[in-house]
This record gives sequence, C-alpha cells and structure tokens, in this order.
Amino acid sequence: MAKSKHDQIAENLAKKFGTEYKKHQGIDIVTKMRVIEVETTKEGIYQGIKNVTNKIEGI
Repeated sequence: MAKSKHDQIAENLAKKFGTEYKKHQGIDIVTKMRVIEVETTKEGIYQGIKNVTNKIEGI
C-alpha cells in the first residue's frame, strides 16, 4: 500500500530533525525543542492546531 502524502512529509521531516514519526500517537513529530503537526488539507489545520495546543498545555 502506498504511503499517504501526510506520512511521506512527516517521515521526511522526522528524518531531517533526527527523530521518529509517531504515526497515530498524537503529535506527529516531537523533539526537545519543537512539536510538529503535519496537515495536508485545509480542513485538517484546525485539528492540528488543537493537537499542538493540547500538547503544549500538558507540558
């Protein structure tokens, strides 16, 4: 099965930042200095913002 555009982007970013893509585990990419939520559709942006906000509030 082909990887989705989202998965491809997330995997490339995770590799660039020296970490792993956490598929189906909340925030897509987490490092010591940043959290990255990948969204590839206009509709997903608000859900992505919510995920990041919830992650930051939980720190």
